[in-house]
Amino acid sequence: MLKEEWYEKESIIFKEFKNQLSKVKTFPEAQLLIRKAPPENTPGRKYYTRFALFIDGFYTIPSNLSDEERSLYLDFIEMLDKTEQLKPGVGKEVKNKLNFDM
Repeated sequence: MLKEEWYEKESIIFKEFKNQLSKVKTFPEAQLLIRKAPPENTPGRKYYTRFALFIDGFYTIPSNLSDEERSLYLDFIEMLDKTEQLKPGVGKEVKNKLNFDM
């Protein structure tokens, strides 16, 4: 696959990922989204891999997050926090980590 084709395909997959993540309302749904990841070494896989790393306990903020990914993660955490799906204080802590690592 040519480099241009790779980036074009990756852009399409990111739009799909972004659309799907915006519809996720629970942690189990987020885990299901990760299972829809493209195969390894294919365009767009990195978005699913970074999100998987992020939701694995919220201890690690993946390196090389785009501003748009960071915003998606913040929205996801805020939604989980507002719907009381996180332990008290976890949402604020994760949001601080996401903002600090900018």
